[in-house]
Amino acid sequence: ALLGTGCDGAAEAFRAGQVERAAGLARACIAAGSATSDTYKLLALSSFLLNRLDDYRANMEKAIALNPLDSSAYYHLGRFFYENKSFNEAVERFQTALRIDAENYRAHYFLGLCRQATSDPKGAADSFRKAIEVVERTKVAYGWPFADLGDMLITQGDFEGGLAWIYRGTRNDPGQPYTHYVYARALMRREPTFEVEQSLERAIKLDPGYTEAYYVLGRYYTRIGDAERARSAFAKFGELRKNPAPSPFGLRR
Repeated sequence: ALLGTGCDGAAEAFRAGQVERAAGLARACIAAGSATSDTYKLLALSSFLLNRLDDYRANMEKAIALNPLDSSAYYHLGRFFYENKSFNEAVERFQTALRIDAENYRAHYFLGLCRQATSDPKGAADSFRKAIEVVERTKVAYGWPFADLGDMLITQGDFEGGLAWIYRGTRNDPGQPYTHYVYARALMRREPTFEVEQSLERAIKLDPGYTEAYYVLGRYYTRIGDAERARSAFAKFGELRKNPAPSPFGLRR
């Protein structure tokens, strides 16, 4: 049992996507005095999905207080600070997560994003590569670090090397729209090949609310001279900018 016998209902509701119910059951479990660190962590994650970010932070900190060796709790708290652009505080949490568990590939990846955001491209590349090393060794699907390492290398002038990393990301995690989007955007730097359209269509099929993908698709159709389809793609882009659709894959696109 994830949370212990008295709180299993909260875990089951969370797994079933009943987030509000999961939060309520977790609170009831806490009120009854039978909560564990995992109960607070589940309540924190439920609060995050319900956009109650202060509750998210408070409950994740309680989870850590009850279990100071929970690497994933430090990672999740680091995510809170990262999303709020408090990069130094985020780095501290990600580094703590990695001291506890060096295999925490998500912490490696987000540590890389923090380093990238604070103008440390070498540190970012090192963290992305460490994340990739764990991902490939443990055979998990997690394409983000491949895509962002590749995108960074392209920005630094290594187009072929960067494109190869992004392509590896699409192979590692074919169900992740971000990798297909970044691959298409990279290809568009050179020429509007049919592969650009294919990759963007994959990204949009996986995430129909992918605003930026429609923009690049509009640029693609413009460059190949298909004005009607370009107008349609840009119209969809404009519609989603005014009324953003939540991503099924978390905050980042």
